[in-house]
Amino acid sequence: MEEGDHVARFENSKDTVQLAIYNSLEPERPPARRRTSWTNLEGKERDRLNDTVAELNGVIREKDSSIKELEKKLEKADAEGNDTRREFELKLSALEAKIMEAQKT
Repeated sequence: MEEGDHVARFENSKDTVQLAIYNSLEPERPPARRRTSWTNLEGKERDRLNDTVAELNGVIREKDSSIKELEKKLEKADAEGNDTRREFELKLSALEAKIMEAQKT
């Protein structure tokens, strides 16, 4: 049998039938991936990966500081918003009081 053949063959031996089937239609398994350990990398490859890792760490730190700045701005805006809200509530209660006085008269 050659590779790529689709063969069904029967063999008789002492009242036993043996079936040999070679099916080339089965999908081939992909070759196993070769794992590369850090120590197996050549100097240039290792330097390139170190540079990439350093660059990604820089981006992460930058985004982290941006998030912290935005959180501070949000806290500040929230605090200012609360003051404005309190002022609005005071004005509203003053108007309600004036309306109640006007209804009494």
